[in-house]
Formats: sequence, structure tokens, C-alpha cells
Amino acid sequence: MRIFIHNVDSYIGRALVKELRKADGGLNRIFGTVKSGSSAPPAVKRVVCRDDPKKAKKMAETMQSCRLVVISLNDCSLEDLHFAITALKVDPKVTPPKVLGELESEVIFLVISSVMVWADTKPEAPGQAIKDGPHGSLDAAAGV
Repeated sequence: MRIFIHNVDSYIGRALVKELRKADGGLNRIFGTVKSGSSAPPAVKRVVCRDDPKKAKKMAETMQSCRLVVISLNDCSLEDLHFAITALKVDPKVTPPKVLGELESEVIFLVISSVMVWADTKPEAPGQAIKDGPHGSLDAAAGV
């Protein structure tokens, strides 16, 4: 399986590379990005970036060719997230998101977050639940 991991050089990225490379008898091919000045683990087949239009196009094509795309909200910017969503042919800037085209094959887009990602989220009024899901609160959306 072809797998794309954003920031393969981060703590989470390195752990994912290690475990996903071992899965399926070691046949998984891993691609990804790195933070500037860092190096990727040796198991990563190709490192891509979006520094200029040509490189951005190559990065989008690489993401589209993968069966699994993983991004950790702890290690990415809003621009990184928007780029990934757009590369997967969805417009993230409209509500609801609009499909921009079809991919050649199905892609699983996995977004990882932690409590620390949500730590600075403030409720609209003190003492009220944070509105962020189909049921009106973060807890309800998470099924808690």
C-alpha cells in the first residue's frame, strides 16, 4: 500500500513510519513531507514539499496516488491542511465542502489530533459547551 505521512520527521511521523513499514510484510511504500532542515527516516521512499508550483503539483500527485494520507494536527498548519484537502479534490473553504473532481482510487484521509490540539478552544460563553459537531458540542460529537 502507498502511504503519505505529513511530517515524517516528527515524533508521531517516525512512529507511524516504523509501524506502517512493518505492516503487510513490509510491502508498504511510504512518502511524506519533512519540516525544513530535518531528514526523513530511511524507510521513506520520497520526500515532497510545496515550496513552488512545480513541487506543489508533485506533492498533490503523490498524495492522490496513495491509499492512506495521514496528517497530525499537532504538526501541521492550516495551510498544510487546506493543501491536503484540496489535493484530494475537495474545496475546504466552502460550507459544506464541495467535491472538485474524482480521484483514480479511494483515499483514506486520516487526521490525528490530541487533547493538546484542542486546549486553546474557547467556548462562546463561559460555562457553555464548545459547539463543534453535529450534536452541538465537542463531547456530543465525540460520543462522550
